[in-house]
Amino acid sequence: MIRTARAEISVARTRSSCLLKVNPYILRSLLLLGKTMGGYVTVSAKVRRELKEEAERLGIRISEVLRRALEEEVKRRKLEELEKRLEAMRGALERIDVERVVRGIREDRER
Repeated sequence: MIRTARAEISVARTRSSCLLKVNPYILRSLLLLGKTMGGYVTVSAKVRRELKEEAERLGIRISEVLRRALEEEVKRRKLEELEKRLEAMRGALERIDVERVVRGIREDRER
């Protein structure tokens, strides 16, 4: 569902002051949770007759445009939710001593 890195980059950029760097692969996995539900359903929308006729005349695939727009909106809202959750965790994340964590990982590797 996520075809661009725009959403992934925006979280990392807006949270750059935070000690935690958001891994784009982890973020993508979080955004895709629940995506495994299969199948399609029909969703209808009312538009002005003139708009539909003009879209058809221009060769616009209406269902494809609506599907893409809905996917983008869902992606944007999930990203907003994730940003709120990261903001809620900010205090705890800022107290993490990164150097101590790095030292601990290096010590474990040496064993």
